[in-house]
Amino acid sequence: MEALKKVAVYSSAGRRLDRLRRYIECVKNQNGEIVDTRVYDSLDLLKWDLDISLEYDVVVIDHDWKACVEMRKRYKSITLVMVTDGLSEELYDAQPCYILGEPLEQKNISKLFACIWGDPSGDHVLAFRSGRVKHRINMREIMYFANDRRLINVVGIDGQYSFYGSMRDLENRVGGEHMEFIRVHESYIVNMNYVRELYPDRLVMQNGHNIYMSVARRPEVRRHYKMHQDKLTYI
Repeated sequence: MEALKKVAVYSSAGRRLDRLRRYIECVKNQNGEIVDTRVYDSLDLLKWDLDISLEYDVVVIDHDWKACVEMRKRYKSITLVMVTDGLSEELYDAQPCYILGEPLEQKNISKLFACIWGDPSGDHVLAFRSGRVKHRINMREIMYFANDRRLINVVGIDGQYSFYGSMRDLENRVGGEHMEFIRVHESYIVNMNYVRELYPDRLVMQNGHNIYMSVARRPEVRRHYKMHQDKLTYI
């Protein structure tokens, strides 16, 4: 059975709205999705609809970094797509955020939404037990893992959780399936989507936390960071 997906598109340029809507609705021809796309030329109206529980699977922002950052700060877990002809330093405040580069082409939009919806391995969810409570957290919402002896702290955009486990087992679990994650120190595994700054000896995360890199791991971390930055420019 085909799934109904809901997408909101915001643009202050009215003539681009219909074009974006048509492109996104064509995604169903590629991925078997039925797409309900609604367009907004007013950011305030979009926020109003979101605040009264009108849920969207994806929100697309057209050429407005300030609007993208505002949406990320206001709606922590929403899936954002930014249409842009160039990167901005505001990207770091909008993370996690998918980038859709100009010129717009149907094949690139289909590829992007296949990445968002069509992963054959299913939803990327980390499931674990903390005491008597079972947790399921979307991997995209995890900033980093920090080890404290046998206790692993999961630091996410909406809070922090803990469970008992091995960093080696966790590295094997998230490193292969989720290439955004890399071990930078014996005590840390980070999500590269949330790295704000890279220094020779440390990373600065989106929440301002400094994570120092092991000397032996620094070349691989730098390589991984560059690959991640390059990937942002050609989705």
